[in-house]
Amino acid sequence: MKDKQCLMVVSYITDAVVAPRNLTVVAIGTTRAKLIWIYFGPISRILRFELTYEWLAAPSGKYSVTCGIDVYKRQVTLRGLIPFQSYQVFMVSIDLDGTTSNTTNHVEFTTRGDDRAYVPVKHTMQVEEVIIISIIVLIWIVTVVVFWRRWDSIRILQPMEPRFKHNPKNLDTIKIVKRAQDSIIYKTYSRKLSLTMVAREKRRLQRMHTAPVLPTIHMEDVTTVM
Repeated sequence: MKDKQCLMVVSYITDAVVAPRNLTVVAIGTTRAKLIWIYFGPISRILRFELTYEWLAAPSGKYSVTCGIDVYKRQVTLRGLIPFQSYQVFMVSIDLDGTTSNTTNHVEFTTRGDDRAYVPVKHTMQVEEVIIISIIVLIWIVTVVVFWRRWDSIRILQPMEPRFKHNPKNLDTIKIVKRAQDSIIYKTYSRKLSLTMVAREKRRLQRMHTAPVLPTIHMEDVTTVM
């Protein structure tokens, strides 16, 4: 029985109508005032918001005005106020069944006595705004730190451009040496060059020590008769 009552209480609390929060006056003039608020709750279950403002120093007793506001609005401007007078404002939510929520925080303000300016009121940050901004900053910091730590692995995964248009054959068997004289290519090139020069020199010497073979000319004795 107690568990059933607890479930009923929890269900009632969950289905309860939520009132707007952080009702704040952000600008005050001689005959007008601008208010803003925030709302955390299901909009689909709310029929409208109701805002009530009271003239605190009304000469004829209590004077209040109640107006309905669309559920998607988060600000309203009160007009037709009396200069240099104090007012008190609060809001409630009305759901589809006509149920009224608790009232918001009561806000008092005083209109200006002259018509020279529409004075903005210094807006102080609310607890919800501080929490939301802190969460956003924290997420941003964590993202930067994770990216910075994984940058090395991300950079390694980048494709490396080959040094050659076509990789040389037997690339795995090539041995890196400190001196050019120790390379196989250098040694092979030097030996081939030496053999070629020796053969060329031998042919040149053979041509120098070989006498040319000339044809033999036979001379006959010719007697002239006088």
